[in-house]
Amino acid sequence: MKLGATSLELWTRLKEIFHDNKHTRVVYLEEQFTKTKLENFANMSDYCKQFKLLADQLANVDCPVSDRKMVMQLIAGLTMGEYDTVAAIVSQSEPTPSFNKAHSMFILEETQQNKQSESGQHALVAQHSPAPVSSASPTPHQPASDPVRRWSRRGKGRGSNGKWKGRGKGRGNNNNNNQQHQGSRPNANQAQQAPQ
Repeated sequence: MKLGATSLELWTRLKEIFHDNKHTRVVYLEEQFTKTKLENFANMSDYCKQFKLLADQLANVDCPVSDRKMVMQLIAGLTMGEYDTVAAIVSQSEPTPSFNKAHSMFILEETQQNKQSESGQHALVAQHSPAPVSSASPTPHQPASDPVRRWSRRGKGRGSNGKWKGRGKGRGNNNNNNQQHQGSRPNANQAQQAPQ
């Protein structure tokens, strides 16, 4: 500002400064608008809010952004492979959905993807969790069966001389009874030779 300038000159100069700043502001905001990427945000909601904020700021400097341009730029900034199906539906729709409608479609897709991811993690944890140990399973310190002990337990039914008590006793009685019975009954040859 020069000294002695009239009010009209001062006003004209301020107007020029404002328009210069305005143009610079537009260039900066448009650059930010085109460089906005989903990968720089925590979720889809924050990503869409950034587009809405930049569009409002551009409107304040007499550079409004159409709804269709906002939707197309929203799709262009998506991470490849994450929202391809919904992006194809939105871009091929006629007429192009509004920004709010596209925003809702992408939020719904994000919610479904998060649910699928959580289900996959739960299944993976359940797959790698150790199986419960049965109380009936043998312990590592349980002694193995001893064949000598089994034989000694089986030998309890035998007598002191190594014979079975029950079987030996039964045989002795039968032999004695047979001998006594045969001694009391005359021999068949002797009966024939006896005088009549």
